[in-house]
Amino acid sequence: IYNWEDYTEKSYSVASLFLAIDDGFYFSNSNKSFKFENSLVLVMDGFNIIHGSNQLIKLKDADPQQIYYLILSIIYGRKSTGLISKTSIVGSKVKIGKNVKIDDFCVIEDEVEIGDNVIIGSHTKIHSKTIIKTSTVIESSCILGTQGVAWIWDERQTKKIIHPQLRGVDIKENCFIGAGRIIVRGS
Repeated sequence: IYNWEDYTEKSYSVASLFLAIDDGFYFSNSNKSFKFENSLVLVMDGFNIIHGSNQLIKLKDADPQQIYYLILSIIYGRKSTGLISKTSIVGSKVKIGKNVKIDDFCVIEDEVEIGDNVIIGSHTKIHSKTIIKTSTVIESSCILGTQGVAWIWDERQTKKIIHPQLRGVDIKENCFIGAGRIIVRGS
């Protein structure tokens, strides 16, 4: 159990149970013994294994992994700078919210709405009729709102008849879109 009275200034390194190091900061959801020492570990209340020189923070009614991730995202998570790169092309009819970050070499067509606190990674293309709601992160090299592939063969089975996708893309609040993703119209 972590005893705040015994607390002295100590630095811990963010660590993984899969590559354990001494003096690390961890979470554990199991009663398996640790392969590290002098570390700080978030555990569930009721955790009952011998923990050696490790300090435990027992969490009541909380998931240690979730709390660990929240702590790390507060400390290390990406935050918008509110800067739009001069190397990006943004249409004159784009609606941009507050504190939006657009990295280098992006192209954003007209008829796009971008909510507050959005981060758009470099080399991303956003086509018209796309709505991106608040606090969304779009990693590098994404394409949003491009034409998808919907078609059938003609009666002779020799020519494709393309079905144009007319709707746009609607990205909801607090979304994360990983690098290189393509989201077609109508999504």
